Amino acid sequence: MRSLKRIKFNRILLLASLAALTGVAAARDLPVSAPSQVGMSDERLERISRAIEVRVENKEIAGAVAIVLRNGEISYFEAFGHAEVDEDEAMETDSRA
Repeated sequence: MRSLKRIKFNRILLLASLAALTGVAAARDLPVSAPSQVGMSDERLERISRAIEVRVENKEIAGAVAIVLRNGEISYFEAFGHAEVDEDEAMETDSRA
């Protein structure tokens, strides 16, 4: 049986993926701010990075792009891992699945 924590992460990852797919093009036109400037915590955003990095390291996913917006401003936009499992092409923030 899958743990509740893993199910919750998978739901968040799915929602983040959908948001990224629909918002990457639009994100290029959005202002970028430091997390602290829009009331977000660098430490909490780092949890996103670590959660994705662990899944890449464990080969659960090849790579991912994560974006967090607050008040219409990008406060976190990172790429992790590779675009393809069998290739050494790094994931970029504008990569598409």
